[in-house]
Amino acid sequence: STFYLSRIIFLRALALVYSVAFFVAYTQNQGLIGDHGITPARRVLDSAQRRGKHKRRERQEWLEQFHHALPRWKRLLYHDKVYQNVREKLWDRADRLGRPVTTVLWLYKDRSHLNPWLNNIALVGMTFSLYILF
Repeated sequence: STFYLSRIIFLRALALVYSVAFFVAYTQNQGLIGDHGITPARRVLDSAQRRGKHKRRERQEWLEQFHHALPRWKRLLYHDKVYQNVREKLWDRADRLGRPVTTVLWLYKDRSHLNPWLNNIALVGMTFSLYILF
């Protein structure tokens, strides 16, 4: 095809940008959002989890009042435990402005030692981007 070389160059350039970005994240994560960083991720995650629990309680109260007005499929969906857990983990946990905090750091239960996770996330990103680059 006529754009074969363009695609290869663009992909390699993008991989270079990503590898530099992950390298910068690797060198700066601990100082910025690490365990003893300027704004520890632990605080952000804990406050987002508290807001998520509050939103879930408010939704439950609303459902108890207005569940009869919802279609049957929505009532079944809102009472499903799997749906509630996924929604709480991926959508309800929000920052102060109400934007969802979606991160793989939710998988790590002990938030007092996030530095290894931050380093590993950056290393995995660097590895994948360098694989594409070379």
